Amino acid sequence: MYDADIFAVITAHDTLNLADSALRLEHNSRWFSKAAGGVALEPTLNSRETTPADDTPSGDVEKKEVLGDRLVVTFSKLFASDTFENGLQLGTNPISSHVLLGHRGTKSISGRQCNITVDNAHSIWLHDYSSTYGTAVGHNGQNGAEVRRKETWLLCFPFGTKDMFSGTTIRCGRFAIRIDFPNHGRKSSRYVENLQAFVDKLKAAAGRSMVVPPGVEVLGLDTTPSTQAPSEAATPRERLIYYEVAVIGAGVYGKVLKTIKARDGKAFASKIFRPPPNGNKRRRDDPDPNWLMSIRREFAIMRDNPHPNVIQVLELRETPKPAMIMRYYPLGNIVSASTHQDEHVTAWGQILDGLSHLLHRYQVGNHDTGV
Repeated sequence: MYDADIFAVITAHDTLNLADSALRLEHNSRWFSKAAGGVALEPTLNSRETTPADDTPSGDVEKKEVLGDRLVVTFSKLFASDTFENGLQLGTNPISSHVLLGHRGTKSISGRQCNITVDNAHSIWLHDYSSTYGTAVGHNGQNGAEVRRKETWLLCFPFGTKDMFSGTTIRCGRFAIRIDFPNHGRKSSRYVENLQAFVDKLKAAAGRSMVVPPGVEVLGLDTTPSTQAPSEAATPRERLIYYEVAVIGAGVYGKVLKTIKARDGKAFASKIFRPPPNGNKRRRDDPDPNWLMSIRREFAIMRDNPHPNVIQVLELRETPKPAMIMRYYPLGNIVSASTHQDEHVTAWGQILDGLSHLLHRYQVGNHDTGV
């Protein structure tokens, strides 16, 4: 079990020795924790002594014994820092960064690359306010290469939320680290107090910055100013980022997932369409154009005909897999709901009302509705 003073644990995640070498920088020595275990680095026996057997039962190996080199960021050391305007700062500027990701000149990493904060609900967030080349945040093996600039990502949900992220990674170019918040799921009273102290210190720092003009480093003038994006249709790299966290429904033509929007942590439903059999010998990644057209038509009908009993659709995505982003209803679907008979009748009335709205709108008479 981790001490409640621990805020985050950072480990290397790329295979190019980039993050691993950054962990060992002198600037990060206050956080550095060397890997436990390993082989003998120098002789412990003379040449006449017998090599000892490994008498440790395989099931008794503690988790901490298999951890590699890591940075263990503690509240006490973080709060003692002179720079706390933006929470836990990561970058290549040793003056403003609590965790140094390399020295100036490290490819794809800015002086003030990103920072981690805590809000009033004790959710944990990562912000990329001023990097030159952007940051990518991966959860549950998703979106780990989706680079964004001037973006915000939810890292940890507030206490009491059933949804959880795992395998959280932060990537800057080819540099990648994994970050864990080992105490967030346990919610010990001391850890909660430390999180609240984090929030209070952020508020105090914000209040001081309104009175005392910030210095050059605080203003972030050590990085190249970003250029405003042109006002045109969003490209895939500009789309909102969603993370799938649970399956909430499935059918013949696809499944519906609960998804979380990275920017604000709000829940949505995502309908993922199952592609039809590839009978025309198309390339495996080449979707059926007629199938895509039917999905676009379904989305357009629901979008253009709002009704209280027709689910609201918000966005259609065609890559990397066709998906329809919709409103999320936390009470679940009718099939799994434990409702009384009279409530079932009311629900079916609402379904038929919505269906009637859509069919009459397009002057369609449907006598084959399955019940």
